[in-house]
Amino acid sequence: MADLDRALELVEDGPTEADDVPTVSAKSLTEVTLASLHRIAATPDTAATKGQVTAPVSVDRWEGPWLQVVADHVTTAIAAISNDRLHAVTRAWAETEEWQYATADELAPLVRSLRDVARQASPQRRLYLWTCL
Repeated sequence: MADLDRALELVEDGPTEADDVPTVSAKSLTEVTLASLHRIAATPDTAATKGQVTAPVSVDRWEGPWLQVVADHVTTAIAAISNDRLHAVTRAWAETEEWQYATADELAPLVRSLRDVARQASPQRRLYLWTCL
């Protein structure tokens, strides 16, 4: 989570725990897996918004790394995962094709971390998806 200028500064090497931005590091976290988490986490209040899960910010490199901003409606849905729903959301996400080799217990820390970072987001400090090969 960062403002756009700070996110762009971090594109080349990606964010690290030493940087001044909250991060969640996870292998296999993609636009597709975020879309499935959004679909599962969305409540009637957050499900009404349709559209892209991410939008390109810096994707002009053939072999990456790439930076995409996470859509606000996705951030809102992830931030709204209550502690009461956390287990059910994690279990349902683990049952998707994208996570066929992961268990709910393995994904629980990731969902919790994503939720916690999403709760810190604002219009000025948005979530970004940084990916590389």
